[in-house]
This record gives sequence, structure tokens and C-alpha cells, in this order.
Amino acid sequence: MPFQLADRVHETTTSTGIGSIALGGAANASKLTFLAGIGAGNVTCYCITDGNAFEVGVGQVIAGSPPTLSRDRVLASSSNNNRINWTAGTKTVFGVAPAQFFMMLANNGAGTSRPWYALPGTIWSRSSDWQAYLFDGQQDRRLLQAGDVESALPGRLGVRAFDITDWNNALENGWYMASGATNAPPGETGSGAWWMGFVERHNELYVTQTVHAFSGNSGPNNTMVWRRRRFNGTWSDWYKLQWSQQEQDARYALNSHLAQFGIATNTVTTRNTSPNTLTNGGFYYVSPNADLPVANYWGYLHTEVSDVTSHRKQTFTTRITNRTFFRQMSSNVWSPWTEYITTDNIGNYAPPGLGVGQTWQDVSAQRQVQTVYQNTTGKPIMVLFGATGSGTQRMSVSHNNSTWIEMALAQNNDNGRYIYIIVPPGHYYRADNAGGFGRWLELR
Repeated sequence: MPFQLADRVHETTTSTGIGSIALGGAANASKLTFLAGIGAGNVTCYCITDGNAFEVGVGQVIAGSPPTLSRDRVLASSSNNNRINWTAGTKTVFGVAPAQFFMMLANNGAGTSRPWYALPGTIWSRSSDWQAYLFDGQQDRRLLQAGDVESALPGRLGVRAFDITDWNNALENGWYMASGATNAPPGETGSGAWWMGFVERHNELYVTQTVHAFSGNSGPNNTMVWRRRRFNGTWSDWYKLQWSQQEQDARYALNSHLAQFGIATNTVTTRNTSPNTLTNGGFYYVSPNADLPVANYWGYLHTEVSDVTSHRKQTFTTRITNRTFFRQMSSNVWSPWTEYITTDNIGNYAPPGLGVGQTWQDVSAQRQVQTVYQNTTGKPIMVLFGATGSGTQRMSVSHNNSTWIEMALAQNNDNGRYIYIIVPPGHYYRADNAGGFGRWLELR
């Protein structure tokens, strides 16, 4: 990267920000472009101005469409000698021979100071002429011991972080800080939101930024580290690289975190509220409540949540009586509580056998042949029908009062001429014979 100066190098640019500038062509026919006067890959001195602000520095001419000029080192500027964050509008950029150049020649003569136009990341040495070498720890130490003098660093690599107003403009290696800057990470906003961080750069299209809240609005316990990348010229969203101490305590302290979901190290969490409000998945110890299946009992509640917020399941077990109930929510509507059948309560739900708790009753006065009756007792019943007269006597049963099944019959010569049938709960029954009957008994 030889150093080169040339007369009449003068172009325009409309680039903005603090990065490299795109060269827009010679200012007029009497001027040269940087590419023609300095040459691609060469280092030179430049001045950029919009008529008010100015920046004098050192950069490298890079061929392309359009050609660009890097701004590697600022020698002087109207922004406290820092790189200027150019806004929209046309600026002029032209080649110069800065005063610093001649002052160094006058002060150093043929001394051993490193060339003032040296770009960061190179080691310089001289025999008959200055030559640049790649960085090498041993070589660098030897040169410095021989009297190599470090030239001034750019602001972003100086003794304090470089001030910016927009994190999108921090594109070069270095340390930056901002108060109330735009495009900062989320969480800390306003004029008092200080951020500090560093930039790692491949080129202006591929950059990584890592920053932290220097004095957050929520205090130092809420300081956190964020990172984002610029990939092919496009910034990603900020993502949290490190939680604050406050966030870590809230997330990893077992009792405090799991208790939010009814889970702790040695007990479930007591809730004196309706189970309808316990919509987070977890285990709870609940007090008596009207929305529980048995309102006057303490008990244990387990809530399960699906991937849809309007669908859940709850299971409730009473503390003393060993009764367990469950219900489900569908589209934000709870179903009625349903009790599990166990060895403790099976007698409350399983129907007893025929005859258990039932007695024979004479219903002859309330019954007639060819008339439909229904078993509404909720239990199976037995019907005894004693027919009279000649002919065949029948008893039929139907589950829907439409389709009938003949259950028993007695011929006129059968001994005793009695018919016995069992009628399930809810079923219909009738006597089909045309004659009368002597007795009609029901076990119910």
C-alpha cells in the first residue's frame, strides 16, 4: 500500500455516515479522480467538506463501481478531530498535503518514527525506504525498542470510547459509547440510557457489535450484554448475549422461579383463589372455593396447559376424603367436574345388583294390558305378570318405544301361566295379550 500524492485530485460524494465514501467522479474537466491520480490500492491524504464541516485524514483508494475511499485515520476535523457522521447532501473530497506531513518531516528529519500515514495493523521499518510488514510480536517489540514512535490513534481506538449518535454508523474496529443513541439495544431508552461496546469488522458489509448498558435506568443489577451482526449490509435484531444478575436470580433461583408455576423444592404453593384463575401449568394447594367440585374442602390442584392458550386440564384431589375430580377447558369454556371412580367411592356410582335395595310391589291396580310403561327407577327391575284367559300371553321390551323385542310368553296350557322379565333402566315394557291378568308384580 504505497503512499501517493497528486495535484488536482478533486471529486464529489453523496455518502453519509462515518464509513468509507463512494467517489462520484471528478468535480470538473480540469480535475482528476482519485483512481486516476492516486491509483487503486494506494494510500493518500484527503479532505472532505460540505462547506461547513470538514475532515482531513488518511485513506486508501479502492477500485470498484463506484470506487471508494476509506477513512482510516482522521488528522483533523471540525468534530473535535473525530470522524464526522456525514448527513445527506453533496460533499467535495480532494487530495491534500496536510500540515502534519511537513511538520513531521521538519521535526523528525531522517529519524526512526513510523510513517504518519501508516494504517492500523502494520509494522513499519526502514533501511533505504519505508516498508510495511505484517504484524509480528517479536518484530514489533524490536522496532519499538529501536525507537519506533506510535502515531496518534483514531478516536475509536484512543484512550476513551468514541462518541456516536447512531449504532448503525459504528462500522469499524474500535470502542464506542452513546447516550440516547438510535438503533441501540432494547430495554434502556431515553436520554440517560448509556451504552458502551466494541465493534469487530471484516469489511463494512460484515460487522459484529457487542454492547452493554453502562448505567441502566434500572440500576447496575440490570446491566446486560447484547450482540448483533451486519451480514451483507443488513443488520440483524439485537439478541441478549448475557442476562443481568437480576434476570439470572429470577430465572435460576429454584424456589422463586418454580413457585410461579406451583412447583417448589418441598411443597406446593398455597392459593386462596378460584381454580379458574390458576391457568399456568403447575401444582397448587388450594383453599375451599365455590368453583371446586367439593366447595368445602382443601385439596391439591394440578393444571396442565396445551400449546393453545384456550385449552387446559385440571385435576383436583381432596386433602382428607381421597376423592379425585377432573375437568377440561375447550375454547376458554370449562367442562363440569367429573369424579374418578375408586375403591372408596365405587358404591356411589356402580349400580347395585338386581334385588339389592329393592322390594316386590303389587302394581296390579296401576297396570293394563297393551299399555306401554317405562322403567324410570335408574336400576334394573323385574316384572312378574300372571295372565288369565285362554290364548298366548306375551311381555315385550323396547329401548326406544319403537322397536320391540318379545321377552317371554306363556301358552294357555302352561303351568301357572306366569311370565318373568327384567327391564333395564330407561327401557319400555308392556303386556301384549288381549286378555286380562291376575297379578302384576314388580321388583323395584
